[in-house]
Amino acid sequence: VSVKGNPNLSNVKTIMIGIRNPKVSNNPADDDGLPKTGEIWMNELRLTDFNEDGGWAANARVTTKLADLGTITVSGNTSTPGFGSIEKKVNERSKEEVIQYDISSNFELGKILPDKAQVSIPLYVGFSETRVNPQYNPLDPDIPLKSALRNAETDEERKEIKYNAQEYIKRKSLNFTNVRKNKLEGQPRFYDVANWALSYSYNESSARDIKTEYDISKDYRGALSYNFNARPKNVTPFAKSKVFKSPYLRLLKDFNFYYS
Repeated sequence: VSVKGNPNLSNVKTIMIGIRNPKVSNNPADDDGLPKTGEIWMNELRLTDFNEDGGWAANARVTTKLADLGTITVSGNTSTPGFGSIEKKVNERSKEEVIQYDISSNFELGKILPDKAQVSIPLYVGFSETRVNPQYNPLDPDIPLKSALRNAETDEERKEIKYNAQEYIKRKSLNFTNVRKNKLEGQPRFYDVANWALSYSYNESSARDIKTEYDISKDYRGALSYNFNARPKNVTPFAKSKVFKSPYLRLLKDFNFYYS
C-alpha cells in the first residue's frame, strides 16, 4: 500500500480499512493458505480537541466635510481567524484574516471657480484595497500559514509563499457626472450651452488569489446629453370675447392651450 502525491487531512471524507489473508507462498510458516473465519472490531473515529480560540473584528468610519466643496469618507474593517457570532459552530467561523479600507470623496469643483462662471463640475473619487490572509496555507492545507512562513528557508521564499496564498483586491474609481454650465435667468433657447451635459467615468479593478495570477479590468464610459425645456405661451382664444359672458358658457371662455 502506497500513497502518491501530497495528501492532506482537510480533504479526507472517507476512510476504508481492508483485511487481507496473504497467500501461503508468502508466509508458509504461519499460514496454511486455508480460508479463515473471525470477528474484526474497529473503534469509531471521532475528532476531538477542536481549536476554539475566538477572534475579533473592528470597524471604523470617518467623514470630513469641506464646507461647500465636498466630503471625504475613510472607512476600514478588519477581522481575525476564529471570529464569528455566538450561534455559529467552530467550522462556520472565519478562517482568514481580513484587512480592508476604503477612501471615497465627492467634490463640487465648480465652487473653486468664480461665481459668474456658473459651472457645475461634480467629481467622485474612490479607492479601496482588500487583503485576505488565510489561516492555513492553501498549497498545504494541513499547515498553518504562519508555520509555513516561519519554516521558509529564505526571505524570497517567505515572500513568495505569502504572495501566492494571499487574496488581494484593489479598486479605483473616477467619475464626472453631468458637468454643465448652469442656466442664467431669462428665456430658454434651444441653442444655449446650458442644455448640454457631459459625463465621464473610469473604473479599474485588479485582483489575485491562489488560483489567479492577475485579473485586471478597466472600464471607460462617456456620455453627452442634451435637454431643452421650452416655456410655451398660454393661448386663451375666448378670454376677451363678449359672446361668452353668460356663466353657463364659462367653460368655453376659460378654454386654453399651449403650443407644443
